[in-house]
Amino acid sequence: MSRENDLDSRRSVALSAETARKPLFMSLVIPTYRRPDDLSRCLAAMEKSFRLPDEFLIVCRPDDFLSRDVIAKFLTNSFILPIKIIDVLEPGLTAALIAGLEASIGDVVCFTDDDAAPHQDWLQKIEECYQQDASVVGVGGRDLVHTRAGVINDPKTQVGIISPFGRLIGNHHLGVGKARVVDVLKGVNMSYKGDLLRAIKFDRRLKGTGAQVHNELALGLAIRGEGRKLVYDPAILVDHYPAERFDEDARGPQSALALSNATFNLFFALLGGSAGWNRLLIWQWYQLVGTSTAPGLLQICRSLMSGDRDVIRRWRIVRAAARDANKAVSPV
Repeated sequence: MSRENDLDSRRSVALSAETARKPLFMSLVIPTYRRPDDLSRCLAAMEKSFRLPDEFLIVCRPDDFLSRDVIAKFLTNSFILPIKIIDVLEPGLTAALIAGLEASIGDVVCFTDDDAAPHQDWLQKIEECYQQDASVVGVGGRDLVHTRAGVINDPKTQVGIISPFGRLIGNHHLGVGKARVVDVLKGVNMSYKGDLLRAIKFDRRLKGTGAQVHNELALGLAIRGEGRKLVYDPAILVDHYPAERFDEDARGPQSALALSNATFNLFFALLGGSAGWNRLLIWQWYQLVGTSTAPGLLQICRSLMSGDRDVIRRWRIVRAAARDANKAVSPV
């Protein structure tokens, strides 16, 4: 290579690096509903952030006066955060996420929950991840789950993986090690490139009027299907204080409706994000094996042997919801 070509090559690399590390316009979306104490903690944490959001969108229902009072009091005492309230009329997390996304203009759109408290370097580390690798379209991290007994700490290296037969390994709250490529991010600590996310969108067909369990799975699979790169970095941290839910997806033992909705969303995401033999493999594995929450024949046998007679009722709900999801994905 000639000296001139070598210089041109180095100038090109330097220019690419400079472009990659330019500041990004960062939007932050937080859906909230009737959890004023949690929202106050979240806002206080964001106020201490090393890297403030360029746009801060809190999605709130018009009749949620508890949350609106918190925001009003916060704005009275603080001029740091560029908070804007986005109204949403429909119940359910998906509608709130869509409302926040449609109102956003950021190069990157970040999401967390009102019962979380991002660490001071949260947005800074997210931005750096995008700046370091232009091929990355989604970045998330670990949520440190706080309970009455303390922070849950059972270190795992496998995080955010979806096996070929559809078994989901989450562990986002337990991840350790280096940053790595994953199949799915967790909603309490996730971000995506704005233009891509606005093109793909959150899926309105998911069932439920509350948390709409597995909405992150549906989104992750839709983006993964485009051959994109999602990165999970355990060093990107939020404290998570799981709070009460005011809907059929309440924390604790699942109702029949909650189980049906969660199962529909699970199969809708898995089957919709797969094709051919992979879809058949997923269907057969959940029929024959399954999981503790979506039992197949093997899980039924294990549960019956341990004295769990309710598993038959749950299995019927799961199979009915799975069939409904299969029809929704592959209409006749």
